Amino acid sequence: MGKIKEILKKNERFMNVYRKGLNDIIRFMSLHCPVLLSRIQYRQRMGRRLNLKHPVYLNEKLMWLKFYKYTDNPDVTRCIDKYQVRDYVKECGLGHLLNELYGVWENARDIEWDLLPERFAIKCNHGCGFNLICREKRTFDISAATEKLNEWMHKESWTEHAETNYRGIHKKIICEKFLEGGG
Repeated sequence: MGKIKEILKKNERFMNVYRKGLNDIIRFMSLHCPVLLSRIQYRQRMGRRLNLKHPVYLNEKLMWLKFYKYTDNPDVTRCIDKYQVRDYVKECGLGHLLNELYGVWENARDIEWDLLPERFAIKCNHGCGFNLICREKRTFDISAATEKLNEWMHKESWTEHAETNYRGIHKKIICEKFLEGGG
């Protein structure tokens, strides 16, 4: 059986069909049985059962909140949207704490890269980890960045982890001032 697995892993066509099928299953489960999907993913990542009846660990408590407190809550969706949260912060009287915003786009091809400063952070507002950091513009690969941003803009990241609050986010690319780490 091990030899067959190795042969199939090397077959690019088979792996593409396998990945698409797996993604379709995950998307279906995210829509129709998100708790089950989360239990499976939690077990894979944490090595233990997800306890939603009596959560003990922080991750279990966060999962409980996700399913029983924050599901499809428009306020939660607004606050996880990296662009919309800016309005919420302003409404709370804390707009002075916001990072400087250089631009907002719906397609990476619309970005006027020449107008951006030497250093910046550019990201998508609808998921986790969709961030690119430019520390030095002359070495920044604009072509690769454009391709990566457009790839992210086509992702429905909410389906991968049953994060239904991300479903209502209108996708955008935002560019902000680069903040140097202080550590």
